[in-house]
Amino acid sequence: MPRGKKIWQRKKQKQEPPLTIHIDTSFIIGLLWGPPDEYEQSRQEIQSLIRDVNEHPKLIQVVISQVVLGEIVVKMHEERPEEEWGMIIEELGHLTFNLNAILKCPDCDAMVLASQLTKNRFDDADALIFAQALSDPESGRMLYFGEKEKLPTLINLEEELRNESKRNRQLHFPGQ
Repeated sequence: MPRGKKIWQRKKQKQEPPLTIHIDTSFIIGLLWGPPDEYEQSRQEIQSLIRDVNEHPKLIQVVISQVVLGEIVVKMHEERPEEEWGMIIEELGHLTFNLNAILKCPDCDAMVLASQLTKNRFDDADALIFAQALSDPESGRMLYFGEKEKLPTLINLEEELRNESKRNRQLHFPGQ
C-alpha cells in the first residue's frame, strides 16, 4: 500500500438504547380477566406489541414492574376463584415470554419520584409503577387503563424530568 494513503473504514454506529414500554397492572388484568372492552383493547395492543418486539427486538424492550406482578397476584386472590389461579399465572408467564419482557423492581430514583406522586393522591403501588416508568430515561409508552385525572400530574412531572435532562424520550400515556 502506498505511503500516505488512508484506509477508509466504516465507523461502527453507536446503537441507541431500545425504547422501553412499561405495562401497568390494569392493562394486564384487562387482558387476563377484565371486562370485554378492556380485554379487547388489551388484546389488540398486546398482539401489536408482540409483533413489534419480534420484528425489532433490538429497538423495543417491554418492562413489567415487579410491583405489577405483586398487584396482579393480590387482585387475583381477591377477585378470581381459586381454581383459576394456576391458569392465570400460566397466562401471565406466556405473556411475559411472548413479549420478551424484563421484570424489574423500582430503583432508588423511582422511589424518590413515587414519594412525590403519593403527595398528589396516587396510591403507593400506582406511585411506584408510574415512577418506575418515569425514572426510566428510555421509556416511551406506558400502557394502562387508568384514571384520566392523574394524567396532568404525570405529564407535568415527565416534562419536568425531560427539562432536567433526566429523560431521553417523551413518555406517552393513553389518552394524552
